[in-house]
Amino acid sequence: MITKEEIINIKNLSKLYLTEQEIEDFKTEMTGMINFVDQLQDLENINTDLNNSNTQNNLREDEIIESYSREKILKNVNNGKDGFFYLEKFR
Repeated sequence: MITKEEIINIKNLSKLYLTEQEIEDFKTEMTGMINFVDQLQDLENINTDLNNSNTQNNLREDEIIESYSREKILKNVNNGKDGFFYLEKFR
């Protein structure tokens, strides 16, 4: 459990102005957050290793297919030259 003094220390380090009510509210909220993190740490002991399952990738094999030649592509371009596309400068 977090103490009021710890909240005041955090308040001073953060250069915050907090009323007494806000300090009590933060104390309650911070205690809840710390308890939640403690619960999460307990869950780390559960075995969630997905590599132990019997699944496998169902990806297709890569296929090399023929593409258009560079010359054929550049023939359709107004400013194609030396194997490149030449574009006007964008602003």
